[in-house]
Amino acid sequence: SIMQFLRYQYGKNAMVGDLFSAFRFNSNTCVSVQLALALMDLCCLLPAFILSVMPAGEGSAVMIAFFVLTALGMCLLFFRRLVFAMTSFMLLDFPQLTDKLILRAGYKMMKGHKARLFRLYLSFIPLMLVGIISFGTANLWINSYIHAATAAFYKDRVSHL
Repeated sequence: SIMQFLRYQYGKNAMVGDLFSAFRFNSNTCVSVQLALALMDLCCLLPAFILSVMPAGEGSAVMIAFFVLTALGMCLLFFRRLVFAMTSFMLLDFPQLTDKLILRAGYKMMKGHKARLFRLYLSFIPLMLVGIISFGTANLWINSYIHAATAAFYKDRVSHL
């Protein structure tokens, strides 16, 4: 749970109860924020999905269009995830805010800092290759390391607001 990483960033011990802490305070806000983010994800990939279920015409032209739409959708999806990367942390840190305020604050928090987060994620590529070489075993540690680094990034962003 990202709450554990957030607590470590603030020098507190993590507890088992932290696993569902986002639902403890305002579950409606948590569900609506995650639903909004999921709908944004769906919109990024919807053109490729629609093309994949349409009856096939020219085989190679349809396949090329599908791969182009999928690649564009994945790029949009990655950019969307950078833009709203801090919303999950905001849900945990500010449970009193509404869903619209959480999304707006997460967006504003990343304004001008998406490239920093992108570079942070790029720095994990060598570790991800180690994870591939180890057939996923190393990902148990690598994913935790990525979440901890993202929590540190969030703490840095919150301290500059």
